Amino acid sequence: MAVLGLARACDVSWAELGLDRRAIGCGFRTGVAAGACLAAVTSAGAAWPATRRFFLDERATPAAGPGVLPGELARITFAAVPPEELIYRSALL
Repeated sequence: MAVLGLARACDVSWAELGLDRRAIGCGFRTGVAAGACLAAVTSAGAAWPATRRFFLDERATPAAGPGVLPGELARITFAAVPPEELIYRSALL
């Protein structure tokens, strides 16, 4: 959030940051489509016997209790991706 504040303090517009109200819907749809493609390829790789072993990691088994996967996916999605995107967009400017 500090990067967002710094960008706004330097007169970077919401549109330049990709956060304009008119662009958010399009960006959301593009992100959902890209995520669906990635999920399909990852699921296919995990289901295919020749590549299944790459998806098995015994280190993750003890931590994988009920509700852990949705929590981790939410943490990655909302805690890691937005700051990374904002920093990337500000570097492009």
